[in-house]
Amino acid sequence: MTKKVIDDAREVLNEMREECECQGKYCPLEFLVMLILTDPRLDAQRILEQHKCVEKFKYEESEKVRRDIGWEEAYKLWADRGYAARFDKIYKEGMHHPKEIYDKVISPDNQVKPSSQLTL
Repeated sequence: MTKKVIDDAREVLNEMREECECQGKYCPLEFLVMLILTDPRLDAQRILEQHKCVEKFKYEESEKVRRDIGWEEAYKLWADRGYAARFDKIYKEGMHHPKEIYDKVISPDNQVKPSSQLTL
């Protein structure tokens, strides 16, 4: 992993920590950072940005149902609703604004065809 990649990941992590709701509790973000820094094959920035989007999604979904849906359910809903596919379509290297990325992913204007409808 190059110094630039690590520095970029640190920058993204620092931005995310400012908004993180964990505040001293177990933080999946910290786990992801450790995973990313120990496996050079992973795209650190992409993983961190998508995690931040899922964090916002988790908060909003928890508010809707008036209970904490938890990380496992948040990630499952994120994928089941097609947001993971949208993120893959929308995200470009160097994007550093999780709120803007999230807004684009959630927007109905950015729908992705289900895999059964994809054409080759």
